[in-house]
Amino acid sequence: MAVPWRNMIEEADRLQLEEISFVLADRTKPTVVCMAVGSYQKRDELRRELSSRLPQYKSATLDLSGIHITSLFTAIKERAPQEVLNSRPVEYLLHIFGIEDSLFVAKDGGIADSSLIAELNLERENLFHEFPCCLILWTTPHFVEKLRKEAPDLFDWITYSYHFADQNCAPLAEDPRPLGSPIGVTQERKQRILEMEEKLERLQLDSDAPERVLRSKLALYKTLGAEYLGVFRNDDSIRCYTAALSLIRQVPHRANEEAELHFFLGDAHLQARHFDLALSHYQKSLIIEENDADSIHVGTLYHQIGIIYHEQRDWDEALENYRVALGWEQKTGQQHEMGSTWHQIGRVYQAQRNWANALESYRNALDWQERTGRQHEMGGTYHQIGIVYQEQGDLAHALGSYLKALEWKKKTDQQHEMGSTWHQIGLVYQGRRDWAKALESYRKALEWKEKTGQQHEMGSTRHQIGLVYQEQRDWAKALESYRNALELDEKAGQFHELGGTWHQIGRVYEEQVKYDEALDNYLTAVGLCRKTGMERHLEIALGSIARIFPKLSDEQKNEIKKVLPDDMYDELKKDAT
Repeated sequence: MAVPWRNMIEEADRLQLEEISFVLADRTKPTVVCMAVGSYQKRDELRRELSSRLPQYKSATLDLSGIHITSLFTAIKERAPQEVLNSRPVEYLLHIFGIEDSLFVAKDGGIADSSLIAELNLERENLFHEFPCCLILWTTPHFVEKLRKEAPDLFDWITYSYHFADQNCAPLAEDPRPLGSPIGVTQERKQRILEMEEKLERLQLDSDAPERVLRSKLALYKTLGAEYLGVFRNDDSIRCYTAALSLIRQVPHRANEEAELHFFLGDAHLQARHFDLALSHYQKSLIIEENDADSIHVGTLYHQIGIIYHEQRDWDEALENYRVALGWEQKTGQQHEMGSTWHQIGRVYQAQRNWANALESYRNALDWQERTGRQHEMGGTYHQIGIVYQEQGDLAHALGSYLKALEWKKKTDQQHEMGSTWHQIGLVYQGRRDWAKALESYRKALEWKEKTGQQHEMGSTRHQIGLVYQEQRDWAKALESYRNALELDEKAGQFHELGGTWHQIGRVYEEQVKYDEALDNYLTAVGLCRKTGMERHLEIALGSIARIFPKLSDEQKNEIKKVLPDDMYDELKKDAT
């Protein structure tokens, strides 16, 4: 669901701008701030916004684009406006552009690194102490990375370094890296997390201007919470958002800032499947938002509460909350969110096997998505329509819908969702018993998931590959695939998936008439399903134990009795007979 609070790139921009504003507010000494940006348009937009947030300062620019320099200190002394160089302490912000153009020089008919980075490392004290203004260094992520690696002395002095990405604008030519990433584990996101944790540690050591430090820490904890949520490190995300909630109560703040943090904590607990805690935080946020006549977030909160009930298979409560969400989205002018809510209503009807209502809801979703410019959500809805047809056994229409989903995902740059649709195409071919095409599709799914940082979904695809081999009675490859699935799910924190895979390992042994091994794996599955609240998988695992129960020894039956609650054991015995 795309909601105002969950647009991660825009949210990260806003949070970082808040931190920079607090860092620069009411300074008594100059400093150097490093701003890595992904496009010229983004750079200009951020500079304007920063100037509007800091009206107490005069602004000047020094554009070094296309000019070869070997010393930034010398370039500022020689080229910066005299009124800046002769100004009172911290009267000006000097915005410096284009330093990355001096990274390379022509040498012997080729291109070589210039001496700029080495010189920057040596002149760090001059940059910090010889100018009366704050230096705002606007450059590329690639240049900042070179500073970090090749000018460590200077980089250690730069407490304030920020990275802004933009997927929609033409990138600055110097930066070879892809910018921005959807939810998922990427090297860029890992690096961002590492840099922010280091920055947080440095802030904790800074005792000057305690309120500014508190606000800087608050902004960092909020951004880190979002980043950890994106890589499924739910405990770390909860830790960061909880710290932010504690900090915000120590500084003057608006009520909706606290509501926002409760919302984020609700998201983190929901992803961790802590349903009671998620509901508690969403409700706290809702109380604040409903008391704000101008709030546009009430519909979003009812939508999220609907998801909590949906995940617990409480269909009536889920539908009720989704319908309330639609009313609020219409009332508060958030019609662009209605497609997402209709999509969720379709999923409820789909889970209830009410195919007609599911398809009608998905078509309503497509209509709203197209009308309100949310075409990037249409691939996901066509994907779900494919599942509806597939669950009815209409594999031809299912395949057609999945191919439409791939087309829309490619057209709207939603590559991180391509793997899930290739996974479903694999299921279609598996349903047709076309094992070769099923395996080919699953392998494409794995490639897309790995390439786009969707490692949290890779375990389910490995699980399906195990099923294909199991149906071909290739026991060794089936077991290898299931064990790969367990490893991937454990690594990605997808613990709720483990019970289903342990159950399938049990099935492999049962089909080979190895009841001892089958029972061990079924009991492991039961324990995990009870622990993670996966009721449907628990029923299946108990059903499998009931199926082999007559073939077990008295000793094994007593072992089952020790493991299961009395009522569950009595029900299992009844099913076995």
